[in-house]
Amino acid sequence: MRRTAFRLLLTGLCASWLAISPDNAAAQVAVSPLAPIAPIVNGNPGRISAGFVLLNPAAQQWGAPSRVGIGFLDGETDVLKQGTYDYDGRLAGMRLVGMRFSLALEQLEIDGIDTAALQNLTFKQSNAALSMRLFDPLSLGVGYGKQSYQSGTASQTVTTGTLGGSLRIGEWLYLGVAGGEDTRDYEDSSLPYSATDDRNFSLYGIGLRSGGTFSYHVEWFGSDMEAYNLGDTKTRKLTSGTGVLEIGLWNFVLGGRVAQVEEDREGSNYKTEARIYDFAWAPFRGLTIGARYEVTQEMDEGTGTESENEIRGITVGWQF
Repeated sequence: MRRTAFRLLLTGLCASWLAISPDNAAAQVAVSPLAPIAPIVNGNPGRISAGFVLLNPAAQQWGAPSRVGIGFLDGETDVLKQGTYDYDGRLAGMRLVGMRFSLALEQLEIDGIDTAALQNLTFKQSNAALSMRLFDPLSLGVGYGKQSYQSGTASQTVTTGTLGGSLRIGEWLYLGVAGGEDTRDYEDSSLPYSATDDRNFSLYGIGLRSGGTFSYHVEWFGSDMEAYNLGDTKTRKLTSGTGVLEIGLWNFVLGGRVAQVEEDREGSNYKTEARIYDFAWAPFRGLTIGARYEVTQEMDEGTGTESENEIRGITVGWQF
């Protein structure tokens, strides 16, 4: 029962949270966003970010100025109608952007779920990325991430390697592509049971971004990946598409994003929709304050079962 509940929660969290978003989350593929910091917790399957490391590490080269920051999260999730769980989180990170190189480091932690079936569940995500600008319009990047879950005697670790490129055409148009591999290790010492598997993924996007007193960021990006074999279902395909719109005026940024994820499983089809809203304010030079609200709904079209996840976040950062 505990292993089943743990598996259900991981499935719900990976399909509903993961994602962190327009750096809005740092979930950008073609170009970095306008919002200074925004954790990714919804909309992109299998991806979580504190808002400093982007989905495509090459895109961070266009993300000046440099920044450091911290943030706090609060949310609740109803996993396949198995019960509602509250959780909270913390994040911290930095992104240093130079003329030719950029480096980003971050960590995000989520905990607070403690029930008979899910004993003191904790989640940690660490990401790092390095990018290099070649000539004027082309940037290449490499990224590494590590996720870890722990609940009682059950644990899971996922490591991710990513290679990406981003091309700037003219002053406002950007194209981005990236790909890599996830490796998952799952273990429950009380059964005993262990499993290791991996999957490949690809990312691609196109975006427009301008600067100045009135600025904007419009982007669409997609992803394709194989899902993990959880033991009770065969490997299946996940595809997603995300649209992002950000508007900046003076020292304010308003942003929104809609993401749709389709997951094909044997005998069933899962669909997830995430809606994300961002607000950022720079009260004076250097200081940034951000707020975000995300809601994700997942449906199993075969059984009609639904899951829902909500999360709220506040961030404080310094740009230089």
